[in-house]
Amino acid sequence: SSDKKDVKACVTDYSLKGFGFYIESPSLLLPDQNVHFIIRDLDIEADGKIVWSRKSQLRLEGGIERKDISGRLRNYPLADVLLDLQRSERDGIFEVTRDSITKKIYFKNGDMVYAASNTQGDRFTEVLLRNRKITEDQHYQVTDISRKTGKSQGSVLVKLGFLKRTDLIVAVREQVEQIILSLFQWEDGEFTFIEGPAVPEKLIALKLDAERLIYEGIKKMKSTEILAKALPPDDSILLHCSADPMSLLGDILVEKKPDEDILNSVDGSKRISDIVAGSPQDFFETRKIIYALLKARVIDVKEEGWHEQAAGEAGPEQARDPDFLKRVDEIFSRLDDTDYYSFLNIERSASTASIKKAYYEAAKEFHPDKHLHLPPGALRNKLNTIFSHLTEVYKVLSSPGERRQYDNSLAARPAKVHIDNKELGRIRFTEGEKAFDKGDYSAASGLFGQAVYLDKSVPRYHYNLGLAFAKAGKFSQAAKALNEAIRLEPHNVAYLAEVGYVYLRLGFHLRAKSTFEKALRIDPSNKAAAKGLKESSGEKG
Repeated sequence: SSDKKDVKACVTDYSLKGFGFYIESPSLLLPDQNVHFIIRDLDIEADGKIVWSRKSQLRLEGGIERKDISGRLRNYPLADVLLDLQRSERDGIFEVTRDSITKKIYFKNGDMVYAASNTQGDRFTEVLLRNRKITEDQHYQVTDISRKTGKSQGSVLVKLGFLKRTDLIVAVREQVEQIILSLFQWEDGEFTFIEGPAVPEKLIALKLDAERLIYEGIKKMKSTEILAKALPPDDSILLHCSADPMSLLGDILVEKKPDEDILNSVDGSKRISDIVAGSPQDFFETRKIIYALLKARVIDVKEEGWHEQAAGEAGPEQARDPDFLKRVDEIFSRLDDTDYYSFLNIERSASTASIKKAYYEAAKEFHPDKHLHLPPGALRNKLNTIFSHLTEVYKVLSSPGERRQYDNSLAARPAKVHIDNKELGRIRFTEGEKAFDKGDYSAASGLFGQAVYLDKSVPRYHYNLGLAFAKAGKFSQAAKALNEAIRLEPHNVAYLAEVGYVYLRLGFHLRAKSTFEKALRIDPSNKAAAKGLKESSGEKG
């Protein structure tokens, strides 16, 4: 404080930007007051500023904002640090040091654009040699000429014809990404962020996908201790951030198995411990994939109060909040008159990262799973329409081609004709059929899912959603959708036969057999059900 008085305090929580604290004996610490703090457990000593304080009879609580960004990786997970820097949209260099090794990541407007390292294994020609892009003899020649002439290894490679100029940026990207990915192997290290213009003109500035690198980096982690600290508690319930979680993965390279299987097991009711127990992967690998999906913001932790309730029971605070209800009405009333950028409350020049951030925040607020306690009616329908519109907005603005077309059409955009949920459901269903016919089952399931959200009374919507899930290999979700179609239309033999085959793919032979038998009691001539009954009984078709 101003009188240089030492005060003992307890830390309640902390992040990259600051921390909360309390003092047992109230002291005169006021907002905007500069302080020097030491947190022994976190090995942090730095300067900061009080940004808020609240006095009670027994103690004083407050929050301190740090003047710089620094710390140790054992206390701040690398994924969180990189995402915080991305969200802050800063320019600067993120530098990490361990023993004599230093690695740097360059940021511009919050985007990672370059990386460098002082280790031999991270040098440009070493990476090319390891990736078998050049031979050992070529590696020796380039290193020798570069050392003698002072020219960059990239220019020497191109001049000697070992690398085409068009392949140079691809090779630099590989080197930079491997440096960033290698940091996820570090269990500890001191880091600091040096703010200011970061990228020298001689460097090739790239545009790196933070979510993809974080996802891949987490999957390369080897420390069980870091993962144990970073993951939410085992009893945390997980849910998707979107009706079509695969659409959020963007450029993230998710393998078909086991990543997609684990993603499919997230249904808004299972705990982390349930998903781990049901996974064919080992304990550590499954938890890594869950953590990677969380950090890529494809899934989220279900907040307290998101559980299903009977109509009429008290729901989450947000749903009872008159300001939230007013906001829903206001957004719904101007959907037809609001352009996509205004809908997300972003500028037309917004970066891809800003669009993603705005989408995730809105999706978390209006996700239908957050409002399952609401009875069917006007409010539920408004929320479903807003979320469906939000999904369409993100789909357009996250695609460079579609965004360009949308921007060109803004000036001459004709007035929209208001349509109700049922009509919008029919439109989404028709779009889903087109995607299905093209073999794009991920897009089809997303569109059929929106049709179901908009009008749950049409059995065909649920049936086609089940077909799309089955084609994509998501058999558990397919069974759920098909059974809902059967509930609405119990004597439809086509629905029964289809869910029977899904049961076979899931290994539920007895359930498949009884389903096929039920279908044949309704229509003894149905060939699909008869064939399925033979397969479920172990006979050859």
